[in-house]
Amino acid sequence: MAEPRPLPYCSYPSAIDVAQHGLQILPARLPVVDFERARPHRSLRYAAMPASYLTPLEVVQLAEVVGTSFARREPQCRHLQPAKLIPAELREALHADPFGESAFGPWNTERLMYWFIRLLVLTDATSSRSAIELNTETLAQSLAVLDETGEVIGGALNERMPCHAGHRASARATRFSRPSSRSWNRFWHCSAPRTRRR
Repeated sequence: MAEPRPLPYCSYPSAIDVAQHGLQILPARLPVVDFERARPHRSLRYAAMPASYLTPLEVVQLAEVVGTSFARREPQCRHLQPAKLIPAELREALHADPFGESAFGPWNTERLMYWFIRLLVLTDATSSRSAIELNTETLAQSLAVLDETGEVIGGALNERMPCHAGHRASARATRFSRPSSRSWNRFWHCSAPRTRRR
């Protein structure tokens, strides 16, 4: 995969810019967009489209591009250090979901972020291993940027966060957190619940 392109229109906060991380309060009045000023940073060669319009292969490309960008640019991800060797169980593991069947691939931070996105963001972590479902809500709220050849070169994955008020929210959080934490723990312990041996 090619090096991610630089972000020309906005500066990306570094680890020292602690005030720019996390949820930010919106100003009372939002500025009007100046499309003339933004013109040098816009291009007709690239198209943004909802991720729900992508083919399964393009969604996998989106997960790879976003995972690679996070692994290389997100200050918190630089502390993610995989073990020196891929666990033996993952070398032979094969994962099947609506995007197809895949081996784990290279053992590096970029691939760990890709699998995090594929297993916990793009698919429903609460679905059974034999019938993994897409997270259609996330796909509908996410965008992909394609170049003139149709290759995914960027994107944004957006997931609705549950509110934390009331019984229904906590019940939903419990239904999600138990299976997903089990899945993620098993994934890290080399026996992900959604993989099978080749």
